[in-house]
Amino acid sequence: MEMRMVYGIESLGAPLVEPDDVVVRIALRILDARGPRLHQMSWDQYVGPAPWVMPESEFGLRELKYISDTEAALREAFREAHEAPGRYALIRASRPDLCCLVGRDGCLLLVSADAKTLYGGLAAGTTLILPEHRGQGLSKEIHLSIDGDQRSWLAPTHYSEGGIGARRGAHRVATMRALEAGLTDIHPDNLMRYAADGDIGHENEAPPTLGF
Repeated sequence: MEMRMVYGIESLGAPLVEPDDVVVRIALRILDARGPRLHQMSWDQYVGPAPWVMPESEFGLRELKYISDTEAALREAFREAHEAPGRYALIRASRPDLCCLVGRDGCLLLVSADAKTLYGGLAAGTTLILPEHRGQGLSKEIHLSIDGDQRSWLAPTHYSEGGIGARRGAHRVATMRALEAGLTDIHPDNLMRYAADGDIGHENEAPPTLGF
């Protein structure tokens, strides 16, 4: 959850490339996020008092197009990140096997620590884990990576079941990490909601993971 450093992408053994100024500003906005952190918000504040959750069986043409368009956008951005690394900044997260690539177009890619494997990401306000990587609890890491800056990235009108599950996992993990770190600004509702949760390691999700 805690973001630490920004640097260019070392792509396929190429020399380190410094990201351009636009990318650096976007990345630093995440690193220096001033908005409320996940552990400071109640669940209702995070997702809304009555979030609309759409079962996969009810997906229409619009939802299916979001899935297709988002997957295509993420794969294209990943290709571009290696062909034009100066357009992306790499932000290392607290999980050592994951990083995020942040593009100047506001696209965020969840990738492996060596930036060679794309797991999913966020594009045009929709979050998605690629089909081949679902069921590993990865989508919550997208939300944890923008902790404190989430409102400038996401303003969903409704959620898939996987999407709301990803937010639930991120909210729980952020609360538990804050509790373990001894932070005193945890929202009291979260303590009631999660402190007695004995299954905090169960963070799997139902595909597909959308957040719109």
